[in-house]
Amino acid sequence: MIAWYSTYVDNMILKSPTRLYLPSESDEVRNFLTYKDRQVQFQVQRLKQNFRWKASDPESYLEHVNNLKGEIDQCLLFHDENGQPYTYSGLWPDLQKRFHWKLENHITYPEPKHLIPWDKMPHPMRYYQENAVKRLLEAKHGGIEYSTGVGKSLILLNLFKENPVQTVIMAPLASIADQLYLDFIKYFGKKYVGKYGDGKKELGKLVTVCVAQSLTRVEKGTPAHEFFSKTEAILVDESHTVPSETFQAVCLDLVKDAPYRFFVSATQLRTDGAELVLKGITGPIVIRKEFTEFVDEGFLARPKFKIFNVPATHGAGKRDAKEETRAQLYRNPNVNELAAKIAAQMVNKLGRPTVILIEEFKQFELLKNYMTIPFSFAHGGASKDAKEYIAKEYWDSDNKQIIDDFNAGKIKCIIGTTAISTGVDLQPVGCVIYLQGGTSEIKIKQGIGRGTRKPAGKEDFYVIDFNVDGSPTMARHLNERAAIYETMGQLEFH
Repeated sequence: MIAWYSTYVDNMILKSPTRLYLPSESDEVRNFLTYKDRQVQFQVQRLKQNFRWKASDPESYLEHVNNLKGEIDQCLLFHDENGQPYTYSGLWPDLQKRFHWKLENHITYPEPKHLIPWDKMPHPMRYYQENAVKRLLEAKHGGIEYSTGVGKSLILLNLFKENPVQTVIMAPLASIADQLYLDFIKYFGKKYVGKYGDGKKELGKLVTVCVAQSLTRVEKGTPAHEFFSKTEAILVDESHTVPSETFQAVCLDLVKDAPYRFFVSATQLRTDGAELVLKGITGPIVIRKEFTEFVDEGFLARPKFKIFNVPATHGAGKRDAKEETRAQLYRNPNVNELAAKIAAQMVNKLGRPTVILIEEFKQFELLKNYMTIPFSFAHGGASKDAKEYIAKEYWDSDNKQIIDDFNAGKIKCIIGTTAISTGVDLQPVGCVIYLQGGTSEIKIKQGIGRGTRKPAGKEDFYVIDFNVDGSPTMARHLNERAAIYETMGQLEFH
């Protein structure tokens, strides 16, 4: 142990794509690598409100609370089988800045065995796409932050074209994986492209598009595990939406030996406290470009935000935040009636194709009763419980067909769940009615992103939100959303 330290004093050592060995494990280093898991903090707060358990079995209640409290502080300082300290490889820039350590990179990067021709030539890259590809390939491990709607899929296509090694492309949702799969087949041909997840297990291709959750279920000793363990490059789309547990299971275990690691997202921020974990996996952000820059340069449509006041229903403010949102936003007849009326005006009077983003099936069931214009319902599949109150015609959803019909002008209004609120290519959106509520900056910006794409003739789009008058919780949530809106465009209250 002494020899190891004396040999590598002041040097961080990248011995593998996932492990960064450290020259010190002092308390200062340990503190620097410690973060608070806000999900666990939330569980503790919820548990403190469980008065029934506390009163009926105080001993087990207290034990559970203390166990959870012990999980709040998480440290990313680990030791290998020889007792040497290491952390996640992507944290080297932060550690270098903080402790002034030098970096030694001992990773071997494989060269492509042969070049892959385009089966069909895609559109030429814009300057910011070329910059992203160039900077990522130079870094070999890193991420970019580009807004939704600026062609990140073209960046992924060109990353593979320029570096055609054994590649896994991971997407957080089946809908995103489907689109990427079709894009890669279109431009490279079926010969090179496979898919894993959402009912497919195509192994043996040079590039495999995967659904994130499907990769977490790959068992050791299976042909799939053997295939993916030989991955040489992993590309992750919408990386900020991938759960921390999934990120770790895939990037730090299943494909732990992949030297090339590229992460593409609208934002790399998180709301669960695991920002340090995300940094450790994605590595440095090699290039970022703000949403307003893309708008000002004419690459994205300009959003115009309108907030409408609606009255609360009875019992406002007597529930926790989640139940209050459900009662005063999702299931509030005043909100649903006005949202349906605005959708009709947008489509019929202003000629603006409209997307209404919702959170729950019950919310759809209530909203649809107020709709006076034709619509399609896009979702990820009705659960057994939802089927008890949703008409059979809405149980299944062909989201690809719905999106194609919307982009072709055959559909003028979509009501959609989170299945279409992230990474879906909706072109002619003239209005987004946001009924998902909450304060998650990630989720809010993804929702806004459904309207940012800019086909010919489109310059702007509306984003409609609601202030539920009489509910302090809803007012607080709306204020937080409004603060985000003000950073992105014009905001008006009605």
